[in-house]
Amino acid sequence: MPQDRIGVVILTNMDGTPLRDILMYEIFDRFIEGKRVPWNARLNADFKEYEAAQSRSKQKSQSDRVRRTRPSHPLEAYAGTYAHPGYGPIRVKHQDGTLVATYNNMQLPMKHYHYDVFDMRLERFNLTFKVTFQIDTRGAVHQLLVPIEPALSERVFTRAADESMTSPEFLRQFAGTYEVMGAVMAIELKGNVLRVSLPGQPVYELEPLKGTEFALKGMAGASIEFKRDDSGNVVEAAVSTMGTVLTAKRKD
Repeated sequence: MPQDRIGVVILTNMDGTPLRDILMYEIFDRFIEGKRVPWNARLNADFKEYEAAQSRSKQKSQSDRVRRTRPSHPLEAYAGTYAHPGYGPIRVKHQDGTLVATYNNMQLPMKHYHYDVFDMRLERFNLTFKVTFQIDTRGAVHQLLVPIEPALSERVFTRAADESMTSPEFLRQFAGTYEVMGAVMAIELKGNVLRVSLPGQPVYELEPLKGTEFALKGMAGASIEFKRDDSGNVVEAAVSTMGTVLTAKRKD
C-alpha cells in the first residue's frame, strides 16, 4: 500500500497456500485501523465454492464427451516435441500405454477424451484442461493446441522434427545444384538451415519433416524430398508443389 507507506512481505514454504493472502489482508487491516474482516472464513468459503465449481466442471465435461471415439492415430504417433516461439517446448512421451507431457519440468499425464482431444492433468494445482492434436493434409500429427493462457485463445505448438535433421553434418549432404525442367535449383546451407532458390522465385527456407523430406517455409503443401542411390549419395530431389511432383537431378 505505497500511498500509506506500508509494505508486507510474507514467505511460506508451501506452494499455493492461502495463508499468504490471509495474513497480508489481516496485517493491512490492522495498520490502517480498518474494519476487522474474517479473512480466513471468507477465503475458506471461496475455496469451497472453487471446489464445487471444479465438481460441476467435471460433470459438464462428462456430458460433453462424445462416447465410443478413438484417437485417429496409435498413441505412439503423438509422441514428440511440440514447440512455440514464446512458450517453449512441450515434450510428449508414450510410456506404458499412455501419453505423458513434460513442460517446464512439470509432468502432465494425458488421458484420451474424444477424437484427438486429450485431458491434460496438472496434479500440482489440481487442474485438468483439454488439449487438441491437429493432423496435417498428409495425415501426420502436426500441432498441439493448448489453452496455456486463460485470457487468450489456444496457443499452437508445432511439432518439431527430429534433432538429427537440424545438424549441419546431416544437412550438408543436400547442398548443391539441381536441374528441374531446364532451370537450376540451388540448395544452400546457412548455419543449420537449408535454403532453396529458383530463377525468378523468392528464396525459401526448408523446414525438416522426416527422413530426407523438407517443407518450404511459407509455401503451404510444398516440399522437397531428397533421394539417394544405392551407395547412399544424394542424386536427385522430388519437388512437390501445386499438385505436381517434379524430379530435380543433381548437377554437382
